[in-house]
Amino acid sequence: MTREPLATLAASRAGLRQMVGLGALGTSEGVYYDEMLVRVTEDRVETPAGKRETAMAAYCTVEHEVFDSVDLHSQDPAMAVFDVDAALGWLEWLAADAVEVVLLGDPSDAFAEALELRTASETVHLACRHGPEILGQVTTELPSRFDEDDRFRLEDGSLAPTRVATTAAELERLADAVELAETVDGYPFVVEDGAFLLDVGSELSVAHATATLDGDVTGEDVSNRYSAELAALARALEGDVVVQTGPDEPLVVVQQHSLFTLRYVLLPASW
Repeated sequence: MTREPLATLAASRAGLRQMVGLGALGTSEGVYYDEMLVRVTEDRVETPAGKRETAMAAYCTVEHEVFDSVDLHSQDPAMAVFDVDAALGWLEWLAADAVEVVLLGDPSDAFAEALELRTASETVHLACRHGPEILGQVTTELPSRFDEDDRFRLEDGSLAPTRVATTAAELERLADAVELAETVDGYPFVVEDGAFLLDVGSELSVAHATATLDGDVTGEDVSNRYSAELAALARALEGDVVVQTGPDEPLVVVQQHSLFTLRYVLLPASW
């Protein structure tokens, strides 16, 4: 079968690495996701899917203006599932800075069978291990869970009632406190009387720490607990974030930039 270009994205190596790293929650210790589904539409590139068995899902959107150029060769949005570590490794290996990423596949289903990383003198061909059948194995509902203002809808359709405008650094302080206290009951997210509070550990653990974290709070009080993915998320991001949640609801972290938006949904933990 002849593979044809479905979409072509052109950008710098550094820009592509940053985009993949943010979508996959990359830190100095590696990436949270081993594979990523991307969809190229007429106006943006997005990562609309997450694995069903993981506690956290990411939904990121990047406007075409972020890239040097974007060409959609198929009538429908072009999709691909690729290995994150392999893509990041080959982007690091390339010598040239200007890179084209070409999605190659059958135009009849607009699903890539391979990715090619091309520079003026180099070509890296990466086979995609999954085709359209992967859509039955992942959750693709995240785009419908956010409204036009990136407010998160709960299962009943209502908007998450609690909102905290804070920073990734404050979330990392929370994560660090949990690990310093060597507590085993998860990562707490507490809002009480309009304040974003930290209450970690107890007399039974190594330490007990309390503090008021920096955050602009609106909405209901909550006292939820989450798994270690909260620490991975905090350490992958920098700058301002908006957290949305409700009593016993997912923790939703949104970071908006002028041309791209990062959205992460972390399910509450059971202890």
